[in-house]
Amino acid sequence: MTKCGRYGVSSFDYSPTTIRESVKRSLQRLKTDYLDTVYLHDVEFVCTAISPRGTGNHASALRGETTAYGLAEGDEAKVRDEGDRKILDAYHELQELQREGLVRKIGITGRTSLNQPI
Repeated sequence: MTKCGRYGVSSFDYSPTTIRESVKRSLQRLKTDYLDTVYLHDVEFVCTAISPRGTGNHASALRGETTAYGLAEGDEAKVRDEGDRKILDAYHELQELQREGLVRKIGITGRTSLNQPI
């Protein structure tokens, strides 16, 4: 299992080339020919933030505030800007690596709060 996309404290690179290189490096370091799981790491720093507030209980996004959080019906496939496109391109590269048999499962990780210090 490994992660990719975030390298160090503030360096993010979700380009397909870097994602592929990162997976290949992990394969070499772990001395294996496939990875069980590869996570796109800390995507919230790259994708478009859709949040009406920075604190509080965001579980309300699943109840009365679906539109404010970009979760309303019809928003499922909305690409809001370049950050969203970067995440999708990275995910598609992981899907390609999966088809090649180098990656079994793909995941996405993020921090629970953007207000916590790194």
